[in-house]
Amino acid sequence: MRRLVLPALLLALAISVGAGDDAAGAAASTAGNGAVQVTLQLAATTVTSGSVLSGRLTIVNGSHKPIRYVTCGSFIQILLRNHDHLLSPGWLLCSAPLTLPTGTSSYPVSVVAAYNECAPTGAWGTHVACLRSGGMPPLPPGVYQATTYLVRAVPVPPPITITVTAG
Repeated sequence: MRRLVLPALLLALAISVGAGDDAAGAAASTAGNGAVQVTLQLAATTVTSGSVLSGRLTIVNGSHKPIRYVTCGSFIQILLRNHDHLLSPGWLLCSAPLTLPTGTSSYPVSVVAAYNECAPTGAWGTHVACLRSGGMPPLPPGVYQATTYLVRAVPVPPPITITVTAG
């Protein structure tokens, strides 16, 4: 069975939401360890099934030294999960250096209200069937947690509750 994972879709460049925005329904979550603080900001707490919710991940590196990563493509994934849909991040198997500088770094993020993997030949095991177009099927309506995954040991913000509505 071939596993389809679309990291570019999981972290596509999106219209960002700045820290000062007062958008209705916007939500934020922050974690820190003293030297490094990470904040996830999302534009809303409701999204239509199959749609994309934009946001921004801000990292404040107060450690006075750059943080070096080895990654492949994006080092951030934000997935919608709940007790019925336990999506897991998919990291590509390659390595490229990435450095988070000291000070504040900000990255646009997208949260996709869709599965992040599917079975191209129909439902198989715990995988749902891919759409006829080959794309990922939308998540069913419900309450989910926007869960942040980072490939390096920097603080991870707590999940943000997101409601997925019918399309």
